[in-house]
Amino acid sequence: MLLYQWSCYDWGEGESFEFNITRQFMRASGDDEDVRQLSLTFKFDPTAVLRELATGTRWCHRPESLDEFLSLVQASAPFQALANAKPRDVAFDLQVAG
Repeated sequence: MLLYQWSCYDWGEGESFEFNITRQFMRASGDDEDVRQLSLTFKFDPTAVLRELATGTRWCHRPESLDEFLSLVQASAPFQALANAKPRDVAFDLQVAG
């Protein structure tokens, strides 16, 4: 599955607006400890416009829905607001989800 999510956060290092795409996948059993997430997060200085955007998430559950998912991401308000912005930081993480 793919997850697209966005919101303002303060993880103790000051507030940032985060734009994230996460690929979630499972190994053999599908138990929680077998669920992995590969995440790409872009962090931006929060502007008044970004603070006004609601927190949101969108999922793509099947490969057949990928084109529709891509269109949804590209048409979303966060994507449009950040299309030409330079992120303050970029994080790429692989972690156990469960």
